[in-house]
Amino acid sequence: MALRPLILFVIAFALGSALATTQGGDFRVESEVYLGSDTEPVFETLTLFAGDVVYDFALGDQSDRTESKEVTVLNKRLGRLVLLDAKRKIQTNLTTRELAEFTAAIRKRATDEPNSGLFSPVFTVAYEEAGRQITMTSDELTYRAKGVSPKDPTAAKRYSNFADWYARLNATRGNVPPFGRIELNRVLAEKGLLPLEIERTTVLNRKKTAAHSKHSVIWTLSNTDRRRIDQAGQMMANLRPVSLKEYWGIKTEVAAKQ
Repeated sequence: MALRPLILFVIAFALGSALATTQGGDFRVESEVYLGSDTEPVFETLTLFAGDVVYDFALGDQSDRTESKEVTVLNKRLGRLVLLDAKRKIQTNLTTRELAEFTAAIRKRATDEPNSGLFSPVFTVAYEEAGRQITMTSDELTYRAKGVSPKDPTAAKRYSNFADWYARLNATRGNVPPFGRIELNRVLAEKGLLPLEIERTTVLNRKKTAAHSKHSVIWTLSNTDRRRIDQAGQMMANLRPVSLKEYWGIKTEVAAKQ
């Protein structure tokens, strides 16, 4: 990407962020992901919703919660994601259209996959209204989710939109196909819920694999959160842009979020 287009893109992105943060309804979601019966999370994120822009921070280890391994910025209005790696001092970006095309391509190839049910899952859905619990079951994929009704009526759809694109992004890293999670996101949004807990069980080659996540929602952004957003803007202005292929080639750690 040439320098002038990059500068213009960063300015547009930053202006979009500045406008978004004045609209109200901002909130934060802290997430922890666990594998199997593990009691320590394998992955933790802080996701900040500031208007139309979402900032997802992959957090460092327990000794330093201020460091982020990677920052993903989704600007829904611009239809673009930016991936920032401060350690390697690089960034890359891709459009939501590119992610959607990738998703369509892997679904098209699903007939050649041994676990094709993960690409077009047909769920039996049960909802327990009193406990706000959703169970979605198919032959190769099962979700159990417990939700909470948000204070902001727009939050469920905003979270669902981000979670859809994040699931697609994770699929580019070779993780579980996004289609089951996208369907869960749809059901959660339809019920007007944000997830508090999600359990996922996959059956691959007759072997079951379980993972679960816990989510904590706070209905405001702190001064520290605002500083994180400012830092992400500075990273977009200063980190060296590379192609998506180069970014994946350099990056060695693959992180999965349910």
